[in-house]
Amino acid sequence: MGVNNEPGYLEASFYMQHVGIQHTAVCVMGYAVGGAAPGQSQFDAMLAGWALALGPLYDSEVSFPRAVYIHNRAGTLERWESVGSATGLASTRIIEPPNVTYLLRKPTGLVGRRFRGRVYLPFAWSDGIDQTGTLTGSNFTALQTAAAAIKTNTVAAPTGMANLALLHSADPPSSAPAPTIISSLAASNRVATQRRRLVR
Repeated sequence: MGVNNEPGYLEASFYMQHVGIQHTAVCVMGYAVGGAAPGQSQFDAMLAGWALALGPLYDSEVSFPRAVYIHNRAGTLERWESVGSATGLASTRIIEPPNVTYLLRKPTGLVGRRFRGRVYLPFAWSDGIDQTGTLTGSNFTALQTAAAAIKTNTVAAPTGMANLALLHSADPPSSAPAPTIISSLAASNRVATQRRRLVR
């Protein structure tokens, strides 16, 4: 079941690739749209901003090739797409297996599990992770910087987004609540794992 994408909100799917991994990673973010309906230039700016925010986490083997947006414009769902050629900006890095990721939390001003979101960032740098899964030194600092930069780079001018938002799915028998504004993106100092087989 899909998320509740109400009028004035946007679901953005940012695609990321690594030359050594066959599958593509997708990070999904929700946004509250600003006053004017966004167009291609705003969506292109969002992909560029996402790549710029995350570039320092990764080396040039990581790329940010495209993003897909579903915008609810006054009750009508529109699909937009951006393409890009940006790559990571860091020096060469060895990464963890693809089911080990960085984790960003999406807190809101409301209480309860359904009002706390998360996003998994792929291709975690193995040299900055200790044996307990804790990010060490510059790795955690870089993740904190990237988390702040995502909001700075993809919200407000020139993207036309007003804020980050948590878009909810239905939880039967309850219907999906209205989207919730995200107060910040908080970097976790522990890696996360996803239930994915290690395929090549």
